[in-house]
Amino acid sequence: MLKFIPGVGIVAGAVINGGVAVVLTEMSGNTLIDEFEGNGYIDLNELENIIKHAIKIAFD
Repeated sequence: MLKFIPGVGIVAGAVINGGVAVVLTEMSGNTLIDEFEGNGYIDLNELENIIKHAIKIAFD
Protein backbone atom coordinates (compact mmCIF):
# COMPACT_ATOMS: atom_id res chain seq x y z
CA MET A 1 0.00 0.00 0.00
CA LEU A 2 2.79 2.40 0.86
CA LYS A 3 4.46 1.71 -2.49
CA PHE A 4 1.80 3.76 -4.23
CA ILE A 5 2.83 6.96 -2.45
CA PRO A 6 6.09 8.28 -3.96
CA GLY A 7 8.96 8.27 -1.48
CA VAL A 8 6.99 6.78 1.41
CA GLY A 9 7.46 3.19 0.22
CA ILE A 10 11.21 3.69 -0.07
CA VAL A 11 11.43 5.17 3.42
CA ALA A 12 9.24 2.43 4.91
CA GLY A 13 11.36 -0.26 3.23
CA ALA A 14 14.56 1.29 4.55
CA VAL A 15 13.17 1.43 8.09
CA ILE A 16 12.03 -2.20 7.95
CA ASN A 17 15.38 -3.39 6.55
CA GLY A 18 17.22 -1.45 9.23
CA GLY A 19 15.02 -2.95 11.92
CA VAL A 20 15.70 -6.47 10.69
CA ALA A 21 19.44 -5.83 10.67
CA VAL A 22 19.33 -4.49 14.23
CA VAL A 23 17.35 -7.48 15.51
CA LEU A 24 19.65 -10.04 13.87
CA THR A 25 22.81 -8.30 15.06
CA GLU A 26 21.56 -7.82 18.60
CA MET A 27 20.35 -11.41 18.99
CA SER A 28 23.60 -12.81 17.58
CA GLY A 29 25.69 -10.55 19.79
CA ASN A 30 23.74 -11.38 22.94
CA THR A 31 24.06 -15.09 22.21
CA LEU A 32 27.82 -14.81 21.81
CA ILE A 33 28.14 -12.77 25.00
CA ASP A 34 26.09 -15.31 26.95
CA GLU A 35 28.20 -18.17 25.63
CA PHE A 36 31.54 -16.48 26.38
CA GLU A 37 30.43 -15.46 29.88
CA GLY A 38 29.19 -19.00 30.53
CA ASN A 39 31.58 -21.74 29.60
CA GLY A 40 33.44 -20.09 26.74
CA TYR A 41 32.18 -22.61 24.22
CA ILE A 42 29.96 -21.64 21.31
CA ASP A 43 27.65 -24.29 19.95
CA LEU A 44 27.48 -23.37 16.27
CA ASN A 45 24.32 -25.40 15.74
CA GLU A 46 22.59 -23.47 18.52
CA LEU A 47 23.80 -20.18 17.04
CA GLU A 48 22.52 -21.24 13.62
CA ASN A 49 19.11 -22.08 15.09
CA ILE A 50 18.92 -18.72 16.86
CA ILE A 51 19.76 -16.85 13.66
CA LYS A 52 17.18 -18.85 11.68
CA HIS A 53 14.59 -18.13 14.37
CA ALA A 54 15.40 -14.40 14.29
CA ILE A 55 15.06 -14.34 10.50
CA LYS A 56 11.72 -16.15 10.73
CA ILE A 57 10.45 -13.64 13.29
CA ALA A 58 11.66 -10.71 11.21
CA PHE A 59 9.97 -11.84 8.01
CA ASP A 60 6.69 -13.26 9.37
